[in-house]
Amino acid sequence: MPIWRFFKAYPIASVIASTMITNEISADEYRADGSIRLTQSQNQAAPGTSRTPEASAYGSQENAFSSGVRGTIGSGVGNNEGNLASPYRSPSSMAGPTDFDLSRQRTPPSSPRSLSQFSSTNQSSSAFRSTNIFGDFFGGQNGLQKLVIPITYANLQGIDLGNGTTGFLLPNDTFPSLFSAGAPKPDGSVGVAEPINGTTPYVPSQDGIQGFTFGSGIATPTGANNRFNVNYFYDRNTVLPANISSLYGRQKIAENVSPIPRNRIFLNYSYFNNTPLAGGLDVKRWSPGFETLVGSEWTSFEMRLPMATTLSSNIFNEGTDVTHHEVGNLYMAIKQLIYRDEQSAISIGCSATLPTADDINISVRSNAFGTRRILNIDNQSVHILPFVGWYQGAGRFYTQGFCQVDIDTNGNSVFFNPNILQDRLVKLGTLQDSNYMYFDIQTGYWLRRTSPHERGRGITGVACVSELHWNRSLNAEDQLFFPNGINYGTPRSDVQILNGLLGLNFEYNYKTNFSFGYAAPIGNGADHEFNGEGRFIYNRFF
Repeated sequence: MPIWRFFKAYPIASVIASTMITNEISADEYRADGSIRLTQSQNQAAPGTSRTPEASAYGSQENAFSSGVRGTIGSGVGNNEGNLASPYRSPSSMAGPTDFDLSRQRTPPSSPRSLSQFSSTNQSSSAFRSTNIFGDFFGGQNGLQKLVIPITYANLQGIDLGNGTTGFLLPNDTFPSLFSAGAPKPDGSVGVAEPINGTTPYVPSQDGIQGFTFGSGIATPTGANNRFNVNYFYDRNTVLPANISSLYGRQKIAENVSPIPRNRIFLNYSYFNNTPLAGGLDVKRWSPGFETLVGSEWTSFEMRLPMATTLSSNIFNEGTDVTHHEVGNLYMAIKQLIYRDEQSAISIGCSATLPTADDINISVRSNAFGTRRILNIDNQSVHILPFVGWYQGAGRFYTQGFCQVDIDTNGNSVFFNPNILQDRLVKLGTLQDSNYMYFDIQTGYWLRRTSPHERGRGITGVACVSELHWNRSLNAEDQLFFPNGINYGTPRSDVQILNGLLGLNFEYNYKTNFSFGYAAPIGNGADHEFNGEGRFIYNRFF
């Protein structure tokens, strides 16, 4: 477009251009939304006015100047008849003569400006441009558990074989194939010896269920005609999850987040090396989500849904899929700022996890009856996680963090099969997740940070960060006991996990962040949840 047609189409441009030439007006601040702040030079007063320091975009109406248009560029204070609606005008809004609304008045922001005077999309706010905390946690309850295969025969005929030995006759048998072991107890019960492969009594190994060893057994008299109820079991030690979050990691607030409420969509990706699952399984987890302001820039709501390539929630005795795609429990959080200024902020809030993941089913496959579930953990636990967060900036340096408590409100119901010869589950009890306290802190330094008025494009910021994450259990891990006295659950107490992280954050065009980090455990190897963790996070701000 020829320049004369540009000024004819946009009269406001000619006004600004002429006044900048004749009165040395400068655009001394460019905002992220493209608006500018106009300031009249201190060395050149407007015609008919004195040279004063107040001759600026925030000046009084006496320091106004014009260029063929009846209007002033001023603060809007007073009853001046014509001024621009605001000292900040977006070029996209300068559409023509109708932009000169001479009736609008607006009070300038006070100085110094606080965060409350910057919208969430204003990149010139130092707090807004802080990086998000990477996070670190895998968590969950994984440990050495006992899988139990119980076998029950009811109302078997007992036969005295002499020498203090009792034989138990199974239905359709003509000779006993189960035998007592040891002397009878005062109540008449007696121990049961391990059945021999090839005999009629059920032996898991002869039905294709490997890895289980004989535990013990007991024959209890029914009180009639020398009849007994015979129970014996096989068990197997293995590392198993005690809850569904053990498959992909527990969630907390300090996972790609800032204490400052924001409008954004994001993706978190973590690669956990050598977790306790399946003897050292590598777990890949990604969590898409969003955060949105609610009502004002003081409050936000966040939601994310973790997913992982991990151990399947359907666990089998002879082998389990270790590259299964699992969807985790839905995470939500509400965050409220209670204080903020140009360099600091404090927020409080509460998050929750809802049971959207699958249940854990532990089954055995046999030649005789196919697949039988022997244990089920019903995913129904709701976690409540109140938190407090803070931010403090100092030039290019900044620090931010969170303190949070994780409380399991109701636990997960556990069901077991009391007799492998039947396909039936009964409730064993409720397994409560351990409650935790999380303390997370990040320190960062901007290696490069382009000011918005420089109108930078491409990489507008680079920051290096270091983090410490301390996760501590507040109570002993829960456990349940089978009728035969075998426990399920890991009786650990005072679990303390300290992880460190180093990361690099790249800011692109002020509104997009790409961050890369690596976390590793520090000390106390017994409680480690992984050997190392690679992290990538993406944020797009609005």
